[in-house]
Amino acid sequence: MNTQTIVQSDFTTKIASKAIQGDKVLNSSLGANKVTSTFLPNPFNVSVTKDANFPIIKFRFNVYIDANYINAKKNPALNFMVNAANTKFCLEYDYPEETPDYVYEYTIIAEYSCTSLQVNDEVTIYLMDIDPITSSGKKATVQPPA
Repeated sequence: MNTQTIVQSDFTTKIASKAIQGDKVLNSSLGANKVTSTFLPNPFNVSVTKDANFPIIKFRFNVYIDANYINAKKNPALNFMVNAANTKFCLEYDYPEETPDYVYEYTIIAEYSCTSLQVNDEVTIYLMDIDPITSSGKKATVQPPA
């Protein structure tokens, strides 16, 4: 596994918070998902799309957030940032490090106006807790919308 240290100063532009939308996935009558040895949620899944006719890149994150945290704070505080080259993006959040007993799945959509990225370009997306120990990153290829 490759490891890399990232810090906030790596990302020179903060994307306006109005471009970020987070919604709980309401896909289960059971409510929160219990974290067990057979259900250890991935830190995040992400897709990146761009319509050829518009300079908007759309990021769609699926993340799991501690049910107790959500109940106490309503919605997580999120910042979305990009580096100067428009090749690395970071969704920053503040979240306890302990493994939760129950999690809710959230879909977070962030949009960014960018003319330099095109379909099939590769970008790196990081999910960064304020404490970098729990940060992770993934590479994604920009895709046309489905």
